[in-house]
Amino acid sequence: VEKIASICDDKINEEQGLADQFSKEIELLREEWESSCRALQLGEVDPVASLKRDPSATAMGEGVSLQCEYEAILRRLENIRSVKAAALEDLEDSKRRIYEAYAALHGCSMDEAARSGELEVWSDIETDLTEQQREVFRSKACEYEESVSSRTKAVVSLMLECQSLIRELEIVPPSCVDGGVDGDYCAHGPGGVDEVGRSE
Repeated sequence: VEKIASICDDKINEEQGLADQFSKEIELLREEWESSCRALQLGEVDPVASLKRDPSATAMGEGVSLQCEYEAILRRLENIRSVKAAALEDLEDSKRRIYEAYAALHGCSMDEAARSGELEVWSDIETDLTEQQREVFRSKACEYEESVSSRTKAVVSLMLECQSLIRELEIVPPSCVDGGVDGDYCAHGPGGVDEVGRSE
């Protein structure tokens, strides 16, 4: 009898340990589910609430079996994880574009841009994963990129103007225009002698 009682106690302890482990895992999954729903602003109903009561789940004939609860919340969480991953990828891409454009505009590295207080508001991409927030990030990225494009065009335009002026100066030397040097010098070189005539 004592041996049977010992075996029963061991079995009970084993089952209790398994139930405790299930409960911990369910709690972790529920926390992730709740935080993901908040970030995505989903009006999700607790996936366990809709389950039918299983009279055999507990000794009191109440509640849902831990196995069913675990499977229900995990199944729903896997779907939400895919939506969350897509939202994070979108926000991460917009954040990268913002930082790259900012770095180009201010002549700094990406790391320096990341430490800028001006970009602090664009550093958090996990709290709000809604489509509205994603659109805000995309719009800001486009705004910064348009600024870079405009600045680049302005710089290119200035460079072209400088090149044009340099060409003009090379074609018409200032000394000839001023009349400070004899015209024969400009036309024929030093000494006013035509180089072709000299060679003949």
